[in-house]
Amino acid sequence: MEKNRLFLRLELVATAIGSCMITIMAIAAEKYGIDVSGTDASVEKIMDSKPRRIKEIIIRIGMNKDIEKKDRNHLENAALACPVSKSLHPDLVKKIRFIYS
Repeated sequence: MEKNRLFLRLELVATAIGSCMITIMAIAAEKYGIDVSGTDASVEKIMDSKPRRIKEIIIRIGMNKDIEKKDRNHLENAALACPVSKSLHPDLVKKIRFIYS
């Protein structure tokens, strides 16, 4: 039972980063008048065994629109300022990829 609880907590950490980044991007999008409807995120966590913890998180944020370069900068800077991400240990590797259609 305890092992399942740990697994769920670790999954929640990964999910929280993706959700936070999209939320912060949506706030910036509203401020700058950018349409980000249809944006999604996928998050993968990679574990370390000694000590048992998340060592890397891979985040893919996909937008189904082609967004202008200046607007991309606003959105990406907002996502990178995600408070969940900033709250995690600095040794945690975060690989973030923004994809525009």
